[in-house]
Amino acid sequence: MSDDEQELRGSERHPIHEKASVMVIETGATAVCTVLDISMGGCRLQAPGEFRVRTRRRVEVAFQLCGLPMRFCGVIQWTNFEGALGIQFVDLSPRKIAALEEVVEEIHYLKGRIVPIR
Repeated sequence: MSDDEQELRGSERHPIHEKASVMVIETGATAVCTVLDISMGGCRLQAPGEFRVRTRRRVEVAFQLCGLPMRFCGVIQWTNFEGALGIQFVDLSPRKIAALEEVVEEIHYLKGRIVPIR
């Protein structure tokens, strides 16, 4: 990602690989996905197959990070209609912001400590 793209995004993305469920509020459509990365502003998801949903739809995303259950409301910012989704978190309470900050900091800390097995 270029510096310009990072500036537009507003917060650093942290790669993760966690199972998640996503539900489109308007239709009730659901999918089991993988969270590929997360930031204070949102996350990128990958469904195992096609998940046809339009942008600007409100969703609820649930997953675990560092052993803690997380559940956020968000808006689909982009999709490739082949299972990849970009979610922007919305309407976060101060408690949810604090919890997200805590796990994002932990992910950032752990990222520097993980040594690949050779």
